[in-house]
Amino acid sequence: MNQFLAQPQGETFKLFYTKLMQWFDDHGRHDLPWKPQEKYTEAQNIYHIWLSEIMLQQTQVVTVIPYFFNFIEKFPTATDLANADQETVLKAWEGLGYYARARNLHAGAKIIRDEFNGEIPLNYQDIQNIKGVGRTTAAAIISQGISRPFAILDGNVKRVMARVTGAMHPEKQLEKALLPFAYLMAAQNRPDDYTQAIMDFGATICSKSPKCDQCFWQDHCITHQHQKMDQIPAKKVKLIKKDIELYPVIIQNQHGELVFHQRIQESIWHNLYEFPHLDSHLDELENLFNIDNAKVLNIQELPSFKHILTHINYEVHPIVIQVVSYEDTLQFNDQVYTWVNAEIYSAYAKTKPTNDLLNIIHIQS
Repeated sequence: MNQFLAQPQGETFKLFYTKLMQWFDDHGRHDLPWKPQEKYTEAQNIYHIWLSEIMLQQTQVVTVIPYFFNFIEKFPTATDLANADQETVLKAWEGLGYYARARNLHAGAKIIRDEFNGEIPLNYQDIQNIKGVGRTTAAAIISQGISRPFAILDGNVKRVMARVTGAMHPEKQLEKALLPFAYLMAAQNRPDDYTQAIMDFGATICSKSPKCDQCFWQDHCITHQHQKMDQIPAKKVKLIKKDIELYPVIIQNQHGELVFHQRIQESIWHNLYEFPHLDSHLDELENLFNIDNAKVLNIQELPSFKHILTHINYEVHPIVIQVVSYEDTLQFNDQVYTWVNAEIYSAYAKTKPTNDLLNIIHIQS
C-alpha cells in the first residue's frame, strides 16, 4: 500500500534543494558558535559539533548557546571533559535537563580519550561507538565537520521530509520510509550547509505549527495542497504521564547551613543532589521526624508547586524545619547527614525542584 500522498519524484527533490539553499543563504543561521572556525584545529571543531549535537537533542538553540560556551571554557577538549569528575560535568549541565545526555557525554568523552587518542573519529561506524551517538548524530557530525554527504533525520528533518514527500506512515515506520530521500538530498552539493539548512528550516518555518505563508515551498508542497499539515507527520502515540508526589524536607540550622543527599537510584536525576524526602505526608507534622541530635524550633509547610516533565507530573510539597544544632552532622529519620554551608551546596549539581526550593527559602529568609 502506497502511504505517500503521491509518489515522490526526483525532480521534486532537486527543486526543493535549490530553493532550500537559496533560503538558507538569505535567512539561515550562519553564526552558530559550534560551526567550524579557522582559529580552531579540525579536532577542536569536530569536538564542538559533537558537544552541540548532544546539547541540541530536545533543546532549542537559544537555550544551548550559553551552556556550549561554558562547556568549551571548562572543558576545551574531549580529553579535558573525560578527565573531569562526573559531579563537575553535571554541575556544568545543571538546568539544561535530560541529564542522561550529560552522563552519556561524559562517558563518550572517556571513550574518545581511551580508544581514539582524544580525537573524535571521522569514520561513520567508529563514531557510533561513542556513548550517546546514534545514526543521525554521527551523520550530523561528519556532514557538518568535514562536509561529507551523510543524511540526518532528527525530529525537525523528519517533519520537513514527511511534508515534502507527503508521507503518511505511522511514526514508527516513518524514518525507514524517509531514509532513501534523506540520502538523495544529502548527496547534492554543500552537504555541510545542507545539514544546517534543513535543520534551520524545520526549526523556524516548517515547524510543528508551520508558517506556510512564509514558506518558499508552499506552491509546490503536496501536504499543503491537501491541507494535511496537522496530520503529517503522523503523531506519536501519546504517553500516559505519571503523577508523583514529592515531600522534600529542608532542614536549616542556626548558621543557615542545610543538609543534602545524593540521589543514587536510577532516574533522570541520578547522581544529582537534593533535600531528604519523606515517603508520604502525615497530618501531624511533629510526628514525621526523628531528629535525635538537634532541637527543633519551628516546622512550616510551604505552598505546593508543580514541576512538569515530558513523562511525569511532579507535585512538590515542601516542609521547612528550623533547628539548633551544635554537631557537624544531623541524624534525621535514621540517616546521618553532614551540615553544609551555602558556599559548598551552591557547587553541587542539584535537581531542578531543589534549586527552585533554594530560591524560595532565600526569598523568605
